[in-house]
Amino acid sequence: EQVYVHYGPAKSGAEFLLDHGFVPSSIQTNTAEILLEIDTTDRFYEDKLDILELQQIGTSQIFDVSSRDEPDPQMLQFLRLVKLSDTDAFLLESIFRTDVWDFMAEPVSAINERAVVEYITELCQSLLDDMVDIDIDTTTTTTTKVFVFFQSAIQ
Repeated sequence: EQVYVHYGPAKSGAEFLLDHGFVPSSIQTNTAEILLEIDTTDRFYEDKLDILELQQIGTSQIFDVSSRDEPDPQMLQFLRLVKLSDTDAFLLESIFRTDVWDFMAEPVSAINERAVVEYITELCQSLLDDMVDIDIDTTTTTTTKVFVFFQSAIQ
């Protein structure tokens, strides 16, 4: 008689790998989760916090990154707000408070878009660098699988 194993609700390949040590062949894309936050030392932190509170969004957000899909539009929107500064900071003025979140759905400026790309690139590289140093109790093979999996997800 055949036995079936159910691993719970739908999981990403990264979750399967971390939780169970393998990725089922039925999972077609390489994805990984990243945590994005607004830096509490950002000089515009309070303004950005107000905007997120109006949208009922927290200052920390988790997004999936994939090797095959376009970036999540909500992730880009969040990052545009996170990296909003300098000459673009006028959008944080109270007169725009109720509209600025919608403005973040589209590129704000070349400087802001460059800051978003640099931020996500540095974050992913940092996460990859940290994965090499992870001490997993099982085997180095598992550590290597996690590293290769995450690396393929962001390339």
